[in-house]
Amino acid sequence: MSKYVSLNPKDFQDRGLSVAEMPLYLQQTIQQLSQVLGVTPQAVMTTSLARSLQVVRRGLGLTAQELAVALGVSVTTISRWETGRSKPSKLAAVRLKELVKR
Repeated sequence: MSKYVSLNPKDFQDRGLSVAEMPLYLQQTIQQLSQVLGVTPQAVMTTSLARSLQVVRRGLGLTAQELAVALGVSVTTISRWETGRSKPSKLAAVRLKELVKR
């Protein structure tokens, strides 16, 4: 399973899939995530941004400190994101997306 799911049609086509196949691809990805996380597919779809960030960080095998260094933010900021007390800035979101793509 890839590290991220892109909804960009060009990325999708680069994988050799047609845009018409996106719903099936997303359904399969949600199913895979639910199995990995041990939750229902509905739980995957309703997961909060805070929980998603934590899952992504753990999926990358990073501690909060390591992610903070990689993104140029404090570990307190990571904690605030993962508890839902704040959200990543646009710049931090772009950096996180780049990190996930690696």
